[in-house]
Amino acid sequence: MMINVAFRQQYDSCQIALDIQIPNKGVTAVFGPSGAGKSTLLRVIAGLESIDDATVSVGDDIWQSNSRFVATHERGVGMVFQQPCLFEHLTVEQNILYSTRLGRARKSLDEYRVDDFISRFGLAPLMQRLPHTLSGGEQQRVAIVRAIAAQPKVLLMDEPLSSLDDGLKAEFMDELGVLLQNLHLPVVYVTHSLAEVAKISQHLLLIEQGKCVGQGKTNELLTDLDSLLAKSINAKSALEATVISHDTKHHMSVLATSAGDLFTTKIDKPISHKLKVVIQAKDVSVTLSRQQDTSILNVLEGQVVGFENTESGRVTLKVSVNSCFILSQITQRSFSQLAIDIGCKVFIQIKSMALC
Repeated sequence: MMINVAFRQQYDSCQIALDIQIPNKGVTAVFGPSGAGKSTLLRVIAGLESIDDATVSVGDDIWQSNSRFVATHERGVGMVFQQPCLFEHLTVEQNILYSTRLGRARKSLDEYRVDDFISRFGLAPLMQRLPHTLSGGEQQRVAIVRAIAAQPKVLLMDEPLSSLDDGLKAEFMDELGVLLQNLHLPVVYVTHSLAEVAKISQHLLLIEQGKCVGQGKTNELLTDLDSLLAKSINAKSALEATVISHDTKHHMSVLATSAGDLFTTKIDKPISHKLKVVIQAKDVSVTLSRQQDTSILNVLEGQVVGFENTESGRVTLKVSVNSCFILSQITQRSFSQLAIDIGCKVFIQIKSMALC
């Protein structure tokens, strides 16, 4: 089952013309600059914007076509906006129960494990409080659980972390990514934050000036040297990881990834906890031989499969490590001195403190 969306609409600033397919499981990030058409896409999926000749279908269920238009409340979509939009006169529990009643109308409530999400989001102690007594992060947690409690067929999220400060956002991203992945339903996540794309999504849609300019698995697009993402000074790679051990004495944790085991600063998560590890390209250095006297704990052997000259004297290297792709950004001077070329064996070095 796929979500299929196709529409064309002329606006004052630009024309939006999209024809896309979204996987039926996992988090699909929709990334692009402001005004690219990201929020319009969500509104069309939700039925909040009726556009002539648009088509929207979820598997065999047609929500919109030339002869059919299913109203928003009948589509079974859950929505989380930039602002929590909670019912201010209802407690946290009442906000969630309101959606739970809607969910029961759609049957199989247990599949969504609402009590489990209440516990994992730390909402149990807050159930009798009113929204205005909660922090911004707590309110957004309630909004997400409320949307899940309605048992949506599709969960739509429009920049849900944009109202949070940087510290809270960083703390929230990892947990949110794991929770959303465990939903077993499609999540469409609109953002203009590359950090959120890398940390939260498994699939990625790139939208520029109303057109889809790329779609596929997140790390494949992040490390595609033809993409502006890889050429950016904020270029990054993302790997699925599992916590396999903790070194309490040295305040460190070890993560298993398909590229190899990685040391990072202590993670307050149990063994077997799954997460995404994000590696900034500018934090990855390369050598032609394995260094012995170095403070860098993460040294992985790989092969250069591509490179791209970027602005400001930088070169972005694409390195294959155990069939995973990791980006490194070095200066053009270093690139020339090392005589790096495609097929060259290198050792990439990543500071433990740089992993997030």
